[in-house]
Formats: sequence, C-alpha cells, structure tokens
Amino acid sequence: NRTERKLALRRKIERFRESLRAHMPMLVQHLHPGTLESDNTNWQHCKTLPLYLPSSLDTEMRLAVCSQHLINTENELQFARLTESLDDLRRHLRSRVFANKYKIKNVTGQRANTRARQWQKTIDKKVIASKHRYQCARQAVLNLRGHGDWENTYRVLGDDDVRSFNERALSIQEKEERAAARRASGLEEEE
Repeated sequence: NRTERKLALRRKIERFRESLRAHMPMLVQHLHPGTLESDNTNWQHCKTLPLYLPSSLDTEMRLAVCSQHLINTENELQFARLTESLDDLRRHLRSRVFANKYKIKNVTGQRANTRARQWQKTIDKKVIASKHRYQCARQAVLNLRGHGDWENTYRVLGDDDVRSFNERALSIQEKEERAAARRASGLEEEE
C-alpha cells in the first residue's frame, strides 16, 4: 500500500512537471541542471516540491519564462484566494467569539469543558490556517502586481492583528509572559 502511494505520488509529480514544461518551456533553461529530473530524491515528499509558479519567480525570470496570460491567470487566482482567505478569517474569528460566549454561559463539568476546549482549539487552528493562507496569497499578489491601490484594502496582516472583536491587544509584558509559558510547556508559538 505504501509503495502504491509512492508510485502514485511520483506519477502526479511527473504529470505536474510535464504541464510545467508545457506552460513555461523556457523555465528549464533558467534553472540549475537536473532540478526538474525525476530521480531527484529531495522531491519524494510532496511538501518539498517547488511549484515554480509565476509569483515565486523574480521579475526578470517571470518575464522571460512566462506568458502574460499565465501571469494574469495566477494573478486572478491569487487575488481570489486572498479575498476568500480574508473572508474565512473573519468567519472563524466570529466563530471563536461565539464558542467563547457559549462555553462561558453553558458549559460546566470537566467532560463538557474538555470537549468545549477541543472545539475552541479546532477553531483556533482554522484561524491560524486562514491567516497563513492570507499572508501567502498577499505576498503572491504583491509579487505579481506590485504596490498599488489594492493594498489599502488588503493590508499586511501581523500576528497582533488577528484577534476577535472582543479581544484586546496584549501589552508587551503579557506577550513575553505568554511566550515564556509556551516555551516552558513545549508548545509551538501559535498554539
């Protein structure tokens, strides 16, 4: 079963590379020799596979290897992703407020508190994922479009900016105390 998954993954990578060669035939000339070869062992895991989208290339290479249609297509897709991830982030933050209010008002007992905390943790993970999607999409749009009026609506999103409507901003001392508590408990920064 594991061997079948590896073979399926290798086939998907090969199909992606073929479509990459079809849409950006000049890319191979600008990359190091052997980068797109199938025997490259660094690419056996799909998370390490570089996609070489137009937004991930520098401006000179993008103009040399990509058609304007391909650049415009990714621009539209990334802008839609940017808008959608911001909407998702807002929705998850509203869910967080609801979950907190519901837990305070209705949940009593260890078992119910444990379940409610898991529910809150799931919502927090969705908030973090939406924030990361927004940041990646914004950077891609910035790479493709450059600076412009769109930045007035879609601003840089810092970690301090992601909080529910009823949450206050933490002071510097509170941030340091939370970071120390996370390190002491072995949690990641965003947990």
